Amino acid sequence: MALKCYYHPDREATVKCEICGKLVCVECKMFLKRMQGAGNSRHVIRYEVCPLCYYDKMTKGYGNRAKLFAFIFTIPSIVFIIISLASIIFPFMAIFGVATIAILWIYALYYAPKKRDEFEQKRRDFLQGLEDYNSIKKDQQLERRCNNCGAKVDPSASICSYCGMDLK
Repeated sequence: MALKCYYHPDREATVKCEICGKLVCVECKMFLKRMQGAGNSRHVIRYEVCPLCYYDKMTKGYGNRAKLFAFIFTIPSIVFIIISLASIIFPFMAIFGVATIAILWIYALYYAPKKRDEFEQKRRDFLQGLEDYNSIKKDQQLERRCNNCGAKVDPSASICSYCGMDLK
């Protein structure tokens, strides 16, 4: 007995999501990459996950922590700017502090929310596509065709209205 995909019951499952445990087909399988280890032993591990777990993890990856991160690093950058401006030898170093603050806040206020919205939209698109797929499959199951001519016939009919073939 072949195991079936959680999202596409008519397809054979090939992978089990490593987060939620749902069985998924080749078309649904996605890879979530994460860094493991420290120092020289750092390496990338690929997790096979279902689409909903993938989009949830990616959306959380661009969460509101970006603003907290930017705020925390803004304070040392301001101190660096003040020290640089007070120094006679390195006043141009203040430019690096300003650039650091600008990059952090551009990431926190523009890039991270944009990426988060992008993954949320992809999740909504996947769910909409799944609804469309299921409604098409349901319509196909309700649809009845003549074995002789292939014409679409009424599910309760016993004789094809096009070729007169017995449908029983």
